[in-house]
Amino acid sequence: MKRGHCRVMLKCGWSGVCHRAFDLPGTKLKGARGSALWIVCLLFLPACQTASEAPLPSAKGDAPAAVAASQAETPPALSSMASVVRKGLANSPEVNKSQTDRLVSGLSVGVARDAFWPTLSGSIGADTHSEGNYDLRLTQPIFDFGARAAGLRGARAQQRATDREAFGTHEDVALNSAKAYITVKRYEALVKVADDNIAAHRRFLDLADTRLGGGVADRAEVDLAEVRLATARATKADFEGQLASARSLYTLLIGEPPNGLDEPGMLSLQTSELVDIDVFAEQSPRVEQAIAEIAVADNQIGVERAALLPELQGEAVLAGDHDDSPTPYIGVRLVGPTFTGASQFRNVEIARAQKLAAEYEAQAVRREVKDTLSRFVDNDGALADEIRILKGQISRAQSLRKVYEDQFVLGTRSLTDLISVQNDIFGIAQTLVQNRYDRMAIQYEATAAIGRLQQELGLPSSLLDLSHTGGANPIVFVDEEEEPKT
Repeated sequence: MKRGHCRVMLKCGWSGVCHRAFDLPGTKLKGARGSALWIVCLLFLPACQTASEAPLPSAKGDAPAAVAASQAETPPALSSMASVVRKGLANSPEVNKSQTDRLVSGLSVGVARDAFWPTLSGSIGADTHSEGNYDLRLTQPIFDFGARAAGLRGARAQQRATDREAFGTHEDVALNSAKAYITVKRYEALVKVADDNIAAHRRFLDLADTRLGGGVADRAEVDLAEVRLATARATKADFEGQLASARSLYTLLIGEPPNGLDEPGMLSLQTSELVDIDVFAEQSPRVEQAIAEIAVADNQIGVERAALLPELQGEAVLAGDHDDSPTPYIGVRLVGPTFTGASQFRNVEIARAQKLAAEYEAQAVRREVKDTLSRFVDNDGALADEIRILKGQISRAQSLRKVYEDQFVLGTRSLTDLISVQNDIFGIAQTLVQNRYDRMAIQYEATAAIGRLQQELGLPSSLLDLSHTGGANPIVFVDEEEEPKT
């Protein structure tokens, strides 16, 4: 390098890392020219470092993980639970928002880290004593009673909270999609039960007509059969209306109407696994999010406390006017806090109250998760036993109905006997359908509550790794990095 030259190395990164070296000519880097040169160099270094730490999305926007996953491969036919839930995730604006929130929280960590860098400011103007003057000021925080460190810890805690919120949102959307699927299948099964009930009452009407034609019975028996048949048709119409509502909700969530859905199955979660509900509740993404929110509020208390204390700064200033040479100087400055009434003290109290509110919120979320898990533990076994009993009852009732029909033809049974046994069969069949899908729904709810629903359905890992740096839409996490020192 020639005498009087300065080589400056700039390192920056966007999609990779690039280095730029160039020589700054000059005879001697002394006095005002040297000071101005170094101030300009220091201005560029934080910008390059910030660009390398926090890459921005493309102009078209980063595709959310669920959308990217759905576009990367040809989606299968929407007949299985897994394919429907996958489509529901891809179709959800809540999922897209959660991914954008993760991006924002990652950038916020970068902003909090940038607070440790020097601050460059400048001004130019005129006054009554000169035609014009200017100054260029570079300020570096030296000691701030931990204000910036608390702000960075709070940003990292907020990033963790946003990360867990995104994962919880995925689980909630997956659960809503699965429950829409289950609800459609529930009412399809109930409509089929209603069809069987109509067929039985139509058969009773035919038998009554035959008896009337043979002179064995009177017209009242036929009228009663017609009334019961009309009631059965009205019940089916009610089920069909509820099925239409279920199909509409499914179409809204999934993006296309349900057609040819497979019969859903139970998941692998067993009540025997939930020995200690308290332990499983702590694994819930919503509980983890609430705990991270407590950390955010706690660090905000530190920020507000530090705002009550002065800050020690180092500064380099280059000042001059239109006819004088610029004058550089370097020094330290103790900057006191700005008070507006007692607002700064109230801000500390507000931060403490927000932490207390976050703790109460965590307790409420934890209680809700425990309630979901307890409902599964308490009801799963009872519903399974009831389903087994009902299957035996309906089989015996159907056999009894066949005997009653034969006896009705012979004239030893009345139409009332047939209607009575058919009402029992219809009630048992309805209860059997409701219990089967109720049991399935509470198991899905419990699985989602502990953050395992997507995993149980075998969805791609790109939709699951939202709590780690290797996710489908990764953000640079800094939890393990050492905090900058002031």
